[in-house]
Amino acid sequence: MSFNIFLYAICGLFILGGLSVLAQYYYRAKKWIHAKGIVVRLHEKQSHADQDGRKTTLYSATLSYQLPNESQTREFRDDVWSAPCPYVIGQEIPMFVNPHKPSQACVKHTISRIIVSIACIAAGVLLFLVTEKNLP
Repeated sequence: MSFNIFLYAICGLFILGGLSVLAQYYYRAKKWIHAKGIVVRLHEKQSHADQDGRKTTLYSATLSYQLPNESQTREFRDDVWSAPCPYVIGQEIPMFVNPHKPSQACVKHTISRIIVSIACIAAGVLLFLVTEKNLP
């Protein structure tokens, strides 16, 4: 019985995780200001090596953005763990900016984040259905 509760909890976590990311994206798309940022600086840092000796690279891009009807230019820093770096100096990046706190901004994530969220929801539902089918 307790194993079934554990499986239901896992299903719920998958579904809630996917829904929370979609809800956050929807809220920002509706309520926050859509802006464009320009990559002005790139920083690269090596992290500690793992057990196999491979190092992970942290790329930090500083984006400069300006809100409509404002002359002030603001900066936002986005850290990305990946290789190669997804940013290039001078690249224009779509962003969301909080209208109540303009210093709070985030990069608009591509469609891949939405696809991963939907996949999490689907995995949770599928696991739930498989669990229900296999119960005595």
